[in-house]
Amino acid sequence: MDRASGWAIQSSNSAQMRAGRLRANGGLVKRIQVMAVLAVAMLAGCGTGSAGEPSPTPDTSAYFAGLIARATAGGAAPEQIAVLTDAAELGEFTSSHSQELAALMADCISDAGFEATVEVWEPWPGIVASTVVWRPSDGDQPTSSEDALVTNCQARFYDFGTEAMMSQPVTLELLDSKIEEERPEVLACLRDRGVVIDDDISAPELRDAVFANMARTGEEPCAEWN
Repeated sequence: MDRASGWAIQSSNSAQMRAGRLRANGGLVKRIQVMAVLAVAMLAGCGTGSAGEPSPTPDTSAYFAGLIARATAGGAAPEQIAVLTDAAELGEFTSSHSQELAALMADCISDAGFEATVEVWEPWPGIVASTVVWRPSDGDQPTSSEDALVTNCQARFYDFGTEAMMSQPVTLELLDSKIEEERPEVLACLRDRGVVIDDDISAPELRDAVFANMARTGEEPCAEWN
């Protein structure tokens, strides 16, 4: 799908990422940009410790309690809170939860008079999420008012759920297991990019290093996750 066909909505929760929310759904360059957005969201959601300490894998109940509290304070719609609550009770934010929130966001955009559809995407193997593709009024570049409308729909119905999909404990465990499988290659890739890193670095520390490098450079991750 080229830019004239629609714009894909991807994960972003913090205010600093709002400029990166709209990504044309096509081409390698755009995909790399989306991965960089996810890297910042992952680091924000996991919370790298002070003094270089790695981001731990959080307790599931504590993770969702904190996420729901932030979502409530951040103005998430009751429908998004309800989905997050269901995920907390299940112990995992699933692909079905993601699809439900994407459908709510698409309805929000459609109610404003724009064409919006839900599409499935796989940011990493084993992690399947849903995104929203919508068509600006002129079929290409959205106006500032259209951007604001979609941003509002995204914040109300989508953002915190997508953060959950990317940074919940089960996701971090999956990524840490995959990074261990590729440890030599990942270390070599990071060093080629100028990152000083020890051979015996822990999996959470190595995960943090990969996402920090993605967020800083906008390059493909030093791991075969995408």
